[in-house]
Amino acid sequence: MTKSIFVLMVLMLLAGCNSEGAFSSVPVDSSVPVDATVTEIVVTPSPVSVLNGRTQQLVAMAKYDDGNEEDVSNSVTWEIVGDPTIADVSSSGLLTGNVKGGTELTATKDGITSNTVNVTVCDLAGPCIDIFDTGSGKLFTNSPSVAYLDSIGGSANNGFYAENGSFGPAGTFYLFNWTNANALCTTYNAQSIGGRNNWRLATRDELKVELFDVYGNMFSARGWPTFIYYWSVTPDGADYHAVSLIDGFVGSISPTVTQYASCVSDP
Repeated sequence: MTKSIFVLMVLMLLAGCNSEGAFSSVPVDSSVPVDATVTEIVVTPSPVSVLNGRTQQLVAMAKYDDGNEEDVSNSVTWEIVGDPTIADVSSSGLLTGNVKGGTELTATKDGITSNTVNVTVCDLAGPCIDIFDTGSGKLFTNSPSVAYLDSIGGSANNGFYAENGSFGPAGTFYLFNWTNANALCTTYNAQSIGGRNNWRLATRDELKVELFDVYGNMFSARGWPTFIYYWSVTPDGADYHAVSLIDGFVGSISPTVTQYASCVSDP
């Protein structure tokens, strides 16, 4: 009798183990079917400019024959196909500028090679701009060089100043009265600089407290042009405050005077 009960219990246990769902597996969810074929790889941004000694993240998007798209930045093979001394690119698509000049790069996956990306490595006197993230997602730009602003189609300005290398990179940088300084930020919005469209002129405290008081001389810290004061949007009677990014001095200046301009984008 005892043996019969034992056999019955074993059979019930086996039946329970074999019941539906007892060892069910989690289904694999993938936006791209395993049998989909890569038809095209697109690398952005293209062309790309990167500051000498700094980095720029590239993105490789794969298009498949079933209509799906996927970020494959970490699974493509990145390669500098031009002058390899100008820049390096990591296995995840992080581009590093080594020396000023031009080169090209591509990304390859499953035998498909991307568009060829023209790479320019420059300092801020060239066709580059520093989009500086202070750590919270708030972005600041240096006042643009003639080469950079011309490269994006230009913006209303009031001439230029030639930095000699002592307080900024040697080269020419546009000057702006207060109205045109604000218009510069509007131009950045139209061009979606840095992927943002909420650029505005910096406040006095953003320039003095958030930049200078934290980072000091911005030519030393980031390579910015600094001989000329930077406009702020902060009024002082009929004038507006402007800030020196050499020594942090704050002045009150007529809006008709020409200065540098830094635009800010909030996260």
